[in-house]
Amino acid sequence: MKAAQTEGVNGLLQAGLSRYTDPGDLPAALLSALHRRIQRESDLEISREIELERVFNVLAQAALSPLIIKGTALAYTLYSAPHLRSRCDTDLLFPDRASADQAWTVLQQTGYRRSNAVSGEFISQEFACYRTDGLKCELRAQFRTVKIRHYVSLISPHPTLWQSNRLIWLYDIHLLAGHFTPADWAIYADTAIRLGLSSICLDGLLITQRRFSTVIPEDVMDALRSGASTDWLTPGLLAGRAGNLYAGFRSLPDWRSRMILLRESLFPDARYMLEKYQNAHSWRFPLLYLQRIFTGILKQIR
Repeated sequence: MKAAQTEGVNGLLQAGLSRYTDPGDLPAALLSALHRRIQRESDLEISREIELERVFNVLAQAALSPLIIKGTALAYTLYSAPHLRSRCDTDLLFPDRASADQAWTVLQQTGYRRSNAVSGEFISQEFACYRTDGLKCELRAQFRTVKIRHYVSLISPHPTLWQSNRLIWLYDIHLLAGHFTPADWAIYADTAIRLGLSSICLDGLLITQRRFSTVIPEDVMDALRSGASTDWLTPGLLAGRAGNLYAGFRSLPDWRSRMILLRESLFPDARYMLEKYQNAHSWRFPLLYLQRIFTGILKQIR
């Protein structure tokens, strides 16, 4: 049970057991615990759906229509029931930062609060906000643009980027792969190669293939292997915060952008620092910035 919870597959486990196993062969305590957990997920999904509909209605009144992506999008399109796709938030994609900022203005008027996080022009292209009403509903607003058929280019790197091979993420890739047409695969491979993500995408697909025997066209795998041979961005590079910072640093087009990213990483804005360090006086900021940098270095050493 603990492993299933960690891997995010409680619902899938129960569905699989009920389909292929005689209930009498399993401990009653296990079946009871699974049933309670899945019932809770089902109840939570109803609350999520009601809240998401409310949010979209409010945003529509402000002429905003974001795209639902990642876990929630997959839950309602690839899974037999949305509560089978466990998740802790809902990701919304806006066409630009101005639209996302406008959405935040609207949402805070409906009781949402913004999570404290480092933000800026380059260090983060998202913000999270939440509203508590007995159940915590978190919406993560992103302002990248993406074509829906390129969506697997966001999904397949996921295990590598988070340094975690959670089964639920790998199963996402497995289900997506099963729905792709030859044309979709061609677009996917071309996008991965063009963006320099061949090595990262190949890593996610290989792990998924080992876990679920996922059928992936050989020409796609060959194209990714060829592209990976010239990629500078590799799975090993992304191990840790320093690697992620370096990847972001190198991917930017000019030194001005890189210096802005470095400044945003080392010296977050005053709003973040005030909340992070419990409303510390501004005269303490130099010491707090040094403390932050020193702590970050120690974490990397460990």
